Amino acid sequence: MSKLDGAMAKLKMDTAVQSAESRVSKLVSDFDAVLVRLSMEGFAEAEAKLTVDYLVTAVQPPAVRARVKKLMKLNENRGLKKDARDFKRWLSDYMRRYGEFEPMMAAVVAATPKRDKLSAAAKIPKAGKGSRSWPS
Repeated sequence: MSKLDGAMAKLKMDTAVQSAESRVSKLVSDFDAVLVRLSMEGFAEAEAKLTVDYLVTAVQPPAVRARVKKLMKLNENRGLKKDARDFKRWLSDYMRRYGEFEPMMAAVVAATPKRDKLSAAAKIPKAGKGSRSWPS
């Protein structure tokens, strides 16, 4: 299993792919290619829970991976942990919905002005230092 763990640690979702559904398809294809390279073709069916764990770990960006992990803990999604095919369908659907909002989120992040830390810190007077601004 250590060879498999090492290979799966390198597995990441390709965020350069534009279509969210294509990202999942490529991730699954890359996952299957690793299994073929290691001569473990039946692994996905035999070890569905581990397959799902490896795929969740490979989801990118990290914020989406964290959300997927949180959603997988819900009662309604517990069955997905035991069925890799259902999980792949669910992930594809989730990524499609995420993909609809991804450009808007990227635009908001790009448009958010960055505050200058030095000027922000200079505006706040330190307690107990300097002269008092009120009469004594």
